[in-house]
Amino acid sequence: MNCAQFEEVVHDLERPGTEGFALRESALEHAEDCGHCGELLTRVESLESSLHLLQADAESWRAPQRAEVGLIEAFEQQKTRSSRQATKWQIAALGIAAALLLVLGLSLKYRSDHSRVKQAVASATQTRQVAASDVDAQEPVQDAV
Repeated sequence: MNCAQFEEVVHDLERPGTEGFALRESALEHAEDCGHCGELLTRVESLESSLHLLQADAESWRAPQRAEVGLIEAFEQQKTRSSRQATKWQIAALGIAAALLLVLGLSLKYRSDHSRVKQAVASATQTRQVAASDVDAQEPVQDAV
């Protein structure tokens, strides 16, 4: 084993099922022969020991019951407030969408009605022109006496 391999597995030497645990014997032999890796092993063991002590001590730490209840209530209030705000935004968005659809529908109806009026005016104008031309064609021309 070389120093690079040792540095990769040193944190897993005590964890069964890991590559470091499988290479444990080889890694320990290397640490005995290499001063740098021996020092690294000592620091890792010290760190792990400190972490275990901290974990054991932290298990006895517990927030007072009223603090825990207060935090849970605060989180629930925040969640409710956020939910209400989201609902307000959704209602506003639906209102805006409804207004836009109404405007679109009215504008389409206006265009349709406007188009029918134009056609009716054009048809009436054409009918008047045809009627006027028929009347002109039927009137005899009188000579001036």
